[in-house]
Amino acid sequence: MLIVLPENSDLPIYQQIAEAIKEQLYAGALLPGDELPPVRLLAESLGINLHTVRRAYQILSDEGLIVMGLGRRTRIRPRRTSPTNKETNDLLRRRWKELERDAWLRGLDREQFANFVQNMLQLQRNEHFGEGT
Repeated sequence: MLIVLPENSDLPIYQQIAEAIKEQLYAGALLPGDELPPVRLLAESLGINLHTVRRAYQILSDEGLIVMGLGRRTRIRPRRTSPTNKETNDLLRRRWKELERDAWLRGLDREQFANFVQNMLQLQRNEHFGEGT
């Protein structure tokens, strides 16, 4: 697993790590059952504090993406097959509100935002969802 942290990101490092792991999951570079590096090893390879990596892993664990355990390796959890639970709906609503807010802060009105979303859905239609992955 390779994580490269961008130098000019506004996100905290722990969030950059969590996002990088999510991207690798989405791209298929990480699969259910794959092991993540131990916290200490990843921290050393990135030149950061181990508590920063631990926080990133905790976020991923809280979101149900990884399984952590004392004395055990951290592993990618199997992908959920039932996406219509309250936890998932709450997470997606929160992220949607963040996206709406960020679009508005960057000057998009509702119609422009709706057009953007439609364009993105059209571009992504077969990339992940349409191919049964």
